[in-house]
Amino acid sequence: MALSNTAVPKYYGMFRDAVIRGEIPVNKEISMEMNRIDDLIANPGVYYDDRAVEGFIDYCESELTLTDGADLNLLDTFKLWAEQIFGWYYFVERSVYEPYEDGYGGHYITKKVRKRLINKQYLIVARGAAKSMYGSCLQNFFLNVDATTTHQITTAPTMKQAEEVLSPIRTSITRARGPYFKFLTEGSLQNTTGSKANRVKLSPTKKGIENFLTGSLLEIRPMRIDKLQGLQIKVATVDEWLSGDIREDVIGAIEQGASKVDDYLIVAISSEGTVRNGAGDTIKMELMDILKGDYINPHVSIWWYKLDSI
Repeated sequence: MALSNTAVPKYYGMFRDAVIRGEIPVNKEISMEMNRIDDLIANPGVYYDDRAVEGFIDYCESELTLTDGADLNLLDTFKLWAEQIFGWYYFVERSVYEPYEDGYGGHYITKKVRKRLINKQYLIVARGAAKSMYGSCLQNFFLNVDATTTHQITTAPTMKQAEEVLSPIRTSITRARGPYFKFLTEGSLQNTTGSKANRVKLSPTKKGIENFLTGSLLEIRPMRIDKLQGLQIKVATVDEWLSGDIREDVIGAIEQGASKVDDYLIVAISSEGTVRNGAGDTIKMELMDILKGDYINPHVSIWWYKLDSI
């Protein structure tokens, strides 16, 4: 399907139909997010494209594995959340320098550039909902499918918690289930003087996980502002940002550096948490303003599951 500014997203449409039939109970926060998606569908300036969504799903289900090495089959919730990230686009006019054909000089022309709508996604889901696996799938996709050189980070209250995002990627590299991962892992990491064709293209290293084809890096960073501020990152996952006793707004610090990169993505995933009077309470009040419509921000996706309000 080509770009459409009237189409209903495939997986959201299935979810909405199930909610209307009464098969899936939803709380008021999810209901408000559904209203925001319906507004995007009705907005003629926002376009839906299912090709990137289906590409993400095909990549995950044909190449990736779980932490224990079993084949990965995406949950319906994963498809619904990923559709929010990869499905929505808008166009902006940008002045672009175009050189003359002879290579001497050039001029500026105005072009329409397609940009991804969603830059931040907040997932507040109950424990045991495989949130870290979802973050791992997103990091894996951008690390290996994005042809540009990307710097990606994952952070959590402790370094061991952040390992939960990298662990399934390491297992996928070890198993090399699909044809693309077989190609990326073919060769030897010790081959540093011979042909580059005989070197491994994707490997866990001391830095994190490196893609040597594009020079991309996925690494773990401590959840502290002084360790996260100013990084020009393409993708960041913040795990359990409500569960730890965090007194700093690390998501804002990440966004400050990421805003220098086109089409950056920040995914904050956590369970509800028990720590009070932290930075998370302030962020949750802002998220509620967005859901209510008091603060209009179409670049943020919020899936807030609260069992006590169903």
